[in-house]
Amino acid sequence: MNNPKKNPRIISLLLLLILPALTVAAGQRLMTIAGPPWLGENLDPTYRYLMNSLNMANLHRPYYTDHPGTPIQSIGAVAIRGLNPTGSQTDRAQAVVRDPEKYVRLINGLLVLLTGLAVLVTGYIARSVFQSLPLALMIQATPFFSMTTLQGLTQLRPEPLLIGLAMLVVGIALLAIKSEEEKDQRYAIAFGVVIGFALSAKINFVPVAILPLVLIRSWKGRLIFCVTAGAAFVLSIFPILNRSLLTQMFGFIVNTAGHTGRYGSGQAGFIDPARYVAALVTLVKGDLIFFLLVVLSVLALLAQVKFKFIDRRSWRCLLGVTAAEIFQLLLVAKHPAARYLIPSLALLGLNAALLAAAVKTRLNQTGQWGAIAAVLLLFAIIQIPAAKNLIAQMTGEANRQLTAYEELNRDYPGVPVATYYTASAPAYALSFGAGYSGNLYGAIMQQTYPNQFFYNPWTGKFLNYLGPVDVATVTGSHPWFILRGCSLSDPDFKIFLPPNPIPDNVKIEPLRNTNIDRPGLVDCEAIYRATVQK
Repeated sequence: MNNPKKNPRIISLLLLLILPALTVAAGQRLMTIAGPPWLGENLDPTYRYLMNSLNMANLHRPYYTDHPGTPIQSIGAVAIRGLNPTGSQTDRAQAVVRDPEKYVRLINGLLVLLTGLAVLVTGYIARSVFQSLPLALMIQATPFFSMTTLQGLTQLRPEPLLIGLAMLVVGIALLAIKSEEEKDQRYAIAFGVVIGFALSAKINFVPVAILPLVLIRSWKGRLIFCVTAGAAFVLSIFPILNRSLLTQMFGFIVNTAGHTGRYGSGQAGFIDPARYVAALVTLVKGDLIFFLLVVLSVLALLAQVKFKFIDRRSWRCLLGVTAAEIFQLLLVAKHPAARYLIPSLALLGLNAALLAAAVKTRLNQTGQWGAIAAVLLLFAIIQIPAAKNLIAQMTGEANRQLTAYEELNRDYPGVPVATYYTASAPAYALSFGAGYSGNLYGAIMQQTYPNQFFYNPWTGKFLNYLGPVDVATVTGSHPWFILRGCSLSDPDFKIFLPPNPIPDNVKIEPLRNTNIDRPGLVDCEAIYRATVQK
């Protein structure tokens, strides 16, 4: 005979499976909507990670260290090796080069699955800590609080993994809230392992470290956290523990921090005040729920001084997570791209749950469900139109790029083409990835995709997969050729280019999409007619 007391618990545990499953499903669906990974909007940094994952699968060091991103490449290497457990390095390279999309989608699927598991684990922890299914579901809904977070589940990059790691930080924080002070050291180690690993995936996870530094109550515990995080970081970047690669990694970080423009461009300095304020406003408008929850958290922290409606431990946790989110916002405004907010966007469920828990004792079970229903309704009012807009935007971008690729092949048959950053073309995507991974498989790519040419506007050189070629090799017997990539008149692209990005002996004439400027976006799919001057 069934025990009636066990049924509600079983039902609640089953309900906690729904949102993790929806997270995984949403990630896979958006990945499909975004279109092929080789589209210009998708290939950077997707193909950087793919080709460096191939390096590691063949027991070579990765060359791409900017983020530094090593865990993503390690997971990618495991996936590639798993599909090709036998055979030579050449066999594995040929498999990836012939069907790169298959491997991009596989690795992305693994990253999203890991995030789904993190959402599941964190939900069970929240259910145990709060003894409340509504609050547990609220935390599990975190990926749906922001369209930026949902879009971050797509492609081969650190963001899908960062969402899951941030959710695990939330789970550890919940356990630490209810622990005795003498157990702080145990949670300091747990925080250190997760955050150190996350920092090795992408350094912009650093604001999240504020949460454990505030929540841990002793200086000894904080020291243990810092040491553990440092050790976890070093172990996670073990494949790039090489002098030149570390110099490259730290050089990128220092250069980016020390210039007012994006990715180390612009004048020396930390920020450009006028652009910085405008970027802050844009980021806030783009993630309204993030801003609202942070403001509510700040108000609650201030109200605590008079009303004492939050227990001390929860207050410290709310202070830590809010400080982390504010710091993340201020940091990202220097290089304004919404996806860089993802580490803190994935903490928002903790804010919501702590605020809700503060009033939980004043509500009965019916009141709790009513309150969460009201919150979810408010979120739905904001998020459903945002989701429709995101899907429409992603669909439109994918169609625009696919159309540009198809029109080029249709309208200029037989004309040689040299592609550059970031033209939507399968051949260019592989070349782009090879350029950031040491080009160890150039011969294989050249054999698989002959007669493909590329251009590097930073060096002024034309190339094939094997290396530089003379421009006469590109044109062959044809009197002119197509140069295709980002618009050379786009101010958002020009800031990264040298003063004369086209060789003196090559004359270009605009053909299509060459005078587009969407402020703040690098506009690609431009087509130029290029003629070699005698």
